[in-house]
Amino acid sequence: MNIASISVPKTAQTLLLVDLIILGAAVGILTNFTAPFNISESWNKNNNTLFTPIMPILPAVIYSVVILAFLFVMGLYQRVYIHGTRLLKSGLTAGLLIWLCAGWPIAGARLLNSDISTHEFLIIHVVLLAVLLAARPTICFYYNRFARKRRIALVGSEPKLSVFSGMISRTVPSEFVIVQSKQVNSVEDKDYLKSILHDLSMRPDIDQIIVDLPFQEFEILNANNKLVQLKGNREVLVPMSAVIEQCARWSGIEEAEYNVAHIRHDPIARSVKYWVETLIALCGLIFVLPIMISVAIAIKLDDGGPIFYRQKRVGRLNRVFVVLKFRSMLQDAEADGKARWATIGDTRVTRIGRFIRMTRIDELPQLINIIRGDMALVGPRPERPEMVSEIEAQIPGYSLRHRVRPGLTGWAQINLPYSANIEETMRKTQLDIYYIKHWSIWLDLAIIAQTIRIVLFAEGAR
Repeated sequence: MNIASISVPKTAQTLLLVDLIILGAAVGILTNFTAPFNISESWNKNNNTLFTPIMPILPAVIYSVVILAFLFVMGLYQRVYIHGTRLLKSGLTAGLLIWLCAGWPIAGARLLNSDISTHEFLIIHVVLLAVLLAARPTICFYYNRFARKRRIALVGSEPKLSVFSGMISRTVPSEFVIVQSKQVNSVEDKDYLKSILHDLSMRPDIDQIIVDLPFQEFEILNANNKLVQLKGNREVLVPMSAVIEQCARWSGIEEAEYNVAHIRHDPIARSVKYWVETLIALCGLIFVLPIMISVAIAIKLDDGGPIFYRQKRVGRLNRVFVVLKFRSMLQDAEADGKARWATIGDTRVTRIGRFIRMTRIDELPQLINIIRGDMALVGPRPERPEMVSEIEAQIPGYSLRHRVRPGLTGWAQINLPYSANIEETMRKTQLDIYYIKHWSIWLDLAIIAQTIRIVLFAEGAR
């Protein structure tokens, strides 16, 4: 199942189904479904207004939709947030935001039931959220202990087998169980590879064989040898890169050029993205103007230096532009002219700078870059020209990021913190390439929604 171009794991699908059942029951209880059927009585009791009996259903549905929206925003359909302390932190924050945005206004206006006070509705709200949150570790436990997992065999080089095994071990609950692992140099020893694949495909205890082969090599191997078979509706043999994309949601940089070359994005959708993001940036700039003025005064009072920080960045088609940010570091942070990575506890950061970096307020002036067309609202983060040449020499496929406009937020930004070295930049590049490959307007909306959580929890800030 795919939503917003992203493969949705079974845990998230089950959680959504359970949430809908719980909220459906809550709507029925809150609106008292027996009332609308007694039309004659309702007509007399409600000033002869036929539509009054069904009116409580609308605010109840709105309340439920707001709950689902904030559960998604706070990451409560992601596996890393459905157990442990992250569940508690995200759940409590979601509950508070839902109450402020929908629960309190609905309860105060007595839109659901005139007999339910605001205090009583708050208790109902807390109980409902507790039930929704309790469903998460319960479903996680079920998928860990009882749900049938996909039994797989891994075939490939030692480094890729290690990466894939590590991905499975870090994913809780996992949808896989490794039955067998065969180490082979798949590119050099094709005959040995074919023999292994044939033997594994005959085993009834293996649902799927995941092989470490580039997409183009995999297609040639299948076309010539017809190794792909079906068990039910599932392909037995699949490339490891495809499974990693599906589960870890990043794309391999080794074959990035091949992957992205086969993408054909809808130009109309791209045009819609440009104009909608420009409109959002214009409205957003007006909305956050009081915050920006306050920050500008605070920066000036802090050390008397310049308010804005201007820096050259590489944009779409390698065009260099000047990005705007609120200054968060000392005026002479790079007095020697040498570009440096931002690090945790960076001593160059000022007092006010530490706050605006944690809350991402320092990025707000980039709304002007979006209006000017230098940047998009969603896309890979732009990098400095002097660092781009260094990174491109070490990371294959990094230049592919420049096929789209850089963004204020992005797929890499909601999944990883700021890069502090070449290894972290490589991981973010894998996420950026995934975004370019799977881009859709729905994916952009999902990233924008998830950015709210990143800002609220100051995740990844340095």
